[in-house]
Amino acid sequence: MSRPVTRSISLMLNNPSKLLLLPTEMLHEVVDSFDDYERGNVLKAFMGTNHHLRTFALPLFFRAMHLNKPALFHIMIQFLDESPPEFYAYVRSVKIHLALADLTSFRASSLNALKKFVNLRVFEASFVQCTQRLLNVLPPCLEELEISWCGKKEFPDIRAFTRLRSFRMITFNRRNDRIIPRLYHEPPVVLPRLTTLSICLISHACLSDIVNQYVLPNLRILKLEYAVARPRAIYQFIDKHPKLREVTVAFQPFGAPRLFPITLMMGGSDEWKPISVDTWDAFILTKKEFPCETWNDILVQEMAFTRVPLENPTIVPSVSYSIRELALMAEDTAAWRSGSDFPSVMRLGESVPLFRDVELLTVQAVDSWDRLASFSDFMRELGTNLKIWRRLKKLTIHVHSPVPFAEWASPEVQAYLHAESPLKSCQAPLSSYTGQPISVQSLLDSLPGVVLAGHNEEFQARAADLHRQIIGIAGDDFADVPFRKVYLAPAWEKVHSNTFAAAVNYLVTCCPTLEEFTWFMPVANDMFAQGPRWVWEISKDTQGNKFIRSDFFWRSRRSLSIVVGKELDRIKHPPCFSR
Repeated sequence: MSRPVTRSISLMLNNPSKLLLLPTEMLHEVVDSFDDYERGNVLKAFMGTNHHLRTFALPLFFRAMHLNKPALFHIMIQFLDESPPEFYAYVRSVKIHLALADLTSFRASSLNALKKFVNLRVFEASFVQCTQRLLNVLPPCLEELEISWCGKKEFPDIRAFTRLRSFRMITFNRRNDRIIPRLYHEPPVVLPRLTTLSICLISHACLSDIVNQYVLPNLRILKLEYAVARPRAIYQFIDKHPKLREVTVAFQPFGAPRLFPITLMMGGSDEWKPISVDTWDAFILTKKEFPCETWNDILVQEMAFTRVPLENPTIVPSVSYSIRELALMAEDTAAWRSGSDFPSVMRLGESVPLFRDVELLTVQAVDSWDRLASFSDFMRELGTNLKIWRRLKKLTIHVHSPVPFAEWASPEVQAYLHAESPLKSCQAPLSSYTGQPISVQSLLDSLPGVVLAGHNEEFQARAADLHRQIIGIAGDDFADVPFRKVYLAPAWEKVHSNTFAAAVNYLVTCCPTLEEFTWFMPVANDMFAQGPRWVWEISKDTQGNKFIRSDFFWRSRRSLSIVVGKELDRIKHPPCFSR
């Protein structure tokens, strides 16, 4: 909130008569304009002003209990037990988000207290051991539920929560997956309001329990992380829920399915059928063969997509949906696979009619850069492939190559002190093993004693010279920075920003609809470690002139997430859990 608004509210609190003149709707707007942390302080001030504002603020103050320590929940329960009974009725949301190291369970007294939250709508307990006993004491009016499941069954009994709109679960203490089919004697229960289902570490037995015990006619968002369930069962579950609009699946490592049957499942095609319980791909085509060997070889470790139904599905036979957002992580963990999956994935915009309307594309894959002469050749090839994505607005990539470009030679850390001008190298100044940014002091600290013996003054002089180069490129602001805190990244960004800007401008020429290009830069010796991200934003004025600006995030590191839609917004803007 801006300082003038905060000051005006403070003046109102000093003069309660002005607040009394405001209608209740206006008071609600004042309270909602603050974030979770500030809102608590404002409500405290309201309750200490007069009886009218206390009556207004008291239900709002207890409406949400967002805690990050187990002891705080027990203290709050003790306070509510000593308060008037209606205080329990004020609570609408209870969120207890702990760290994995704080994994704990509810006390028996706390379980009994949960019965008193008669108007509870949201209950989240991350890394709090949940059993069926806990779920049995929660009110049936719950609309959002998030738990860490440690019960005996594969999937908890949530039949009582008929108003449930969102269910999220992390499973713990799971044994070997059940292979023998289970008999289900009771008819499935319909949960008509459930639109979001998210499960981490879902087993084949757990997915089978959901399919046979529940009917989810309005399921819109599905997220399955680290899925141990067989791809065949996941495909069938998605196909069984035609109203699904957003899907995120991370398959089991070393059990990744092929891309081609996934595209059939995305589009709602009927050109496949299951062939075996134990077959990972689990599909054969009934009308056509795989379109090409390259496509057939791509294995998908993680995938996410949003789709919309086609108004006229007869335009493209056997396709009922159009994909708007797509994220793919190609698997390349097997030693015998050393192909170039990245260009193959980028050419899917031409090969798959389902992807013709994709607006957001995220790709994490392997490429063999030794097949290209330079970084410029890589960007030219990327631009050629972008021409077939006719509506693409945002592109995010993370490409790893076992062999870097010749101009991207990744020297050992101490080699930076030998090079004539290491900042001119196209390789970002990152540690080859940790991916962390390199500072001038870390260069000296990494030198072995054998190298320093008899050459300490020489390396100190080279480090001082490198320090002067950084100041000359990045600006005099770095002259006052302590020697050990001077990093190479800001100067490296300025050296190469024009080259990258020209490359991005070429990509926009090839794909005129492109508005944002994000590159998670690779780390030399680790396929999955992600370096800094370079974000380029493209805007146009009314006359069609292009403006390109960039942000190089080398200090604050955020990992690339293979998610889209609302789940991506949830990661970028996590709610505040403490007050």
